[in-house]
Amino acid sequence: MEKYENLDICRECGGKCCIKCGCDYSAMDFLDHSYKALLKELSKGDKSIVAVIDFENLPNGKFIAIPFLYIRARNVNRDIIDLISMKTVCSQLGENGCNYDYQNRPYGGRNLIPSIPKDGPCKPKESPIDIVKSWAPYQKQLGKIVKQYTGMTVTEKISHDVENLFFDVLSKNFQGVSKLEIDDLKGFIPLLVRAFPLERENAMMRFKHLNIRVFNIK
Repeated sequence: MEKYENLDICRECGGKCCIKCGCDYSAMDFLDHSYKALLKELSKGDKSIVAVIDFENLPNGKFIAIPFLYIRARNVNRDIIDLISMKTVCSQLGENGCNYDYQNRPYGGRNLIPSIPKDGPCKPKESPIDIVKSWAPYQKQLGKIVKQYTGMTVTEKISHDVENLFFDVLSKNFQGVSKLEIDDLKGFIPLLVRAFPLERENAMMRFKHLNIRVFNIK
């Protein structure tokens, strides 16, 4: 693809997109999509399997979440399997910008056309959704890796992560989380509450018990 890079603009901006989150990889960034090859890539420690969530109303009235797995540059203080969490700064953002050279940068990063901050945010050349959708043929391999690392199925891991996300929001645990990410969560959390009522209840109980313990210590 054509090279979209302007270091002067990125330097002036300071990397707001990188501070919000790591870049998405396209499946085209990898030559081998086998379970063993992807497992090897993830073992390097600079990437995570993450999930984008779609929601659906079933005929019986139930509101469900449908996860779709893909790979993203790993965020600071996040695990290799990081399906649902508040996004943090990209682990590859250094003092002089991206630690990756341009050719080795995730496709999602190479897809951005830099824009002078006062003129608005950077614009993607290609649809970021299409980049994520490139992982459609490899859901089985990614799900198997989730099980390998966590001992949980994708459904179980999503449930675990959503409960922890609810707890972090209740606890206002926003360390390393950008304002842009917090603003995005305002639209996402109500959908999760509808799809994961039990996880919300569990998180609220944990939060209540935490506050009781803190009160007793004081």
